[in-house]
Amino acid sequence: MSSLTPIEKAALGSLFDMSSGYVLDFSDATIETFFGELDIEIHSDKYQSKGSSKAKKLREFWRLESDEVVGSSVLGMINTRW
Repeated sequence: MSSLTPIEKAALGSLFDMSSGYVLDFSDATIETFFGELDIEIHSDKYQSKGSSKAKKLREFWRLESDEVVGSSVLGMINTRW
């Protein structure tokens, strides 16, 4: 379980344009590829307990995974964005 605070999650949600259920400009295929490079199956049932949008899966990922794994993915997403 990551130690992201609600404020940090909100800031990341804003940074990654997650308000509408999307994450950055990832499609289902490109987000699967991105997380696949980290050996994570983002579309697995594990991350869909709150819903199946990319943003809901990412929020569940943040809740379930370790700080190390979440940090690596966040850094990768930031590097993808900029």
